[in-house]
Amino acid sequence: MLTAGRLAAVLFAAIIAGCAHSPGSADASSNVAVKARSRIQESFEARLAVVQGIADKVGQLRLEQGQRDEIRPILEHALRQNRDIDIGLSLALEPDGFGDKDSNYVGDDPENDRNGRYAAYFFREPQDVGVQSEDMSAAGSGDLWYSPTMATRTAHLLSPGLYPLYGKDTPTLTATAPLIYAGQAFGVVGIDFRYDDLIADLNQPALNDGGQIYLISDNDTWVIAPFGSDIGFAISDRRTGSVDSDLAAAYEAYRKSDKFGDGPWRSKIGTVSNKNLSAYFEPLHFAGQIETWTLVVVTSETAQP
Repeated sequence: MLTAGRLAAVLFAAIIAGCAHSPGSADASSNVAVKARSRIQESFEARLAVVQGIADKVGQLRLEQGQRDEIRPILEHALRQNRDIDIGLSLALEPDGFGDKDSNYVGDDPENDRNGRYAAYFFREPQDVGVQSEDMSAAGSGDLWYSPTMATRTAHLLSPGLYPLYGKDTPTLTATAPLIYAGQAFGVVGIDFRYDDLIADLNQPALNDGGQIYLISDNDTWVIAPFGSDIGFAISDRRTGSVDSDLAAAYEAYRKSDKFGDGPWRSKIGTVSNKNLSAYFEPLHFAGQIETWTLVVVTSETAQP
């Protein structure tokens, strides 16, 4: 699906220095976390519901002994009618995964690969919907979203990164769901969506109370980061050498604690521009997902002389 791009780095120290005063108490941080958690879950779970709805329709088609060429209209309709699919959607079947032989489809329609396997990416065009074959090889983008979903047979949020849209690198995620027939997974569907609107909401003082809100995926990757260009990179990749290194170190301590995935954790992370910084971590779950993500709230208060 999508690959990570890069934005120009924004100084984390400047972000924190520009924040309004935020009480440093655990109660203040947890109150911000409650509001942030609700907004994040609302946004991402809506996309998970969309991809699950598509998976259910394709699964029903298989149950009713439908034809493989009936999949394409389902996907085109979903992309045309649902604005939660901001960028595009993919669907791939297991080899010979729809009750007939892939060899019957070699060279037929753009949504099949060179072996006739159904592996398609549908995307928005100015006037309609475009389609191209998805590369499902180990070196291709398809394996990034297909294999994890097939392995667990559950929904996933995957591949946070920056994707160039209309000349601007934009935060994007992929939501996936398995296709199920007779208790077995026979393929995966995924949708690509942007979440810059969510980040803008989380940056509003009415929601963050003057703090800063970040998000870390289950595989320790920045989803919302101190540096915008860090999105999609591992926490352990200390490329900036600034305050986010202290934040990453605090997260790693939380990761090793008995609170990880179960309860909150609070840590001081340094002083910038005469402000003491504290990080509050708590687990974040999404309906239908097995992974645990981490919500982070960074607050500051004026250091005492």
